[in-house]
Amino acid sequence: NILAVVAIGNEHAGKRFGGMSQTQVGKETMRIVDDLFDGQGTVNLIGEPLVQDWSEEPFVRGTYTFPGSNRHRRTLGQSIGESGQVIFAGEHTSMKYYSLVPGAAYEGRRAALDAVGLMAD
Repeated sequence: NILAVVAIGNEHAGKRFGGMSQTQVGKETMRIVDDLFDGQGTVNLIGEPLVQDWSEEPFVRGTYTFPGSNRHRRTLGQSIGESGQVIFAGEHTSMKYYSLVPGAAYEGRRAALDAVGLMAD
């Protein structure tokens, strides 16, 4: 399992993590995880926490999915092409878990099953 602690926006992230080194941010996030899980959240931690500052990533540029409307996600999740050869999947197409890793996983499964169904036709 992968657990992420996410701080979005300068106001929130700056107040909580401003001025900390990456090592300090990692320790603080592990303290947060332990607080959430009665001191047991990091008991089985393997390795050190990975800290990423998206504002420092040259190709990320801080983008995230905005949920939009249900109609928008339904449309994004529809196959296109003469026989539905182009299938879209990702957290942005999930009706229930938009913007989340489980949404990406469920939508990937849905798209794979759609592709298998197309091959069977």
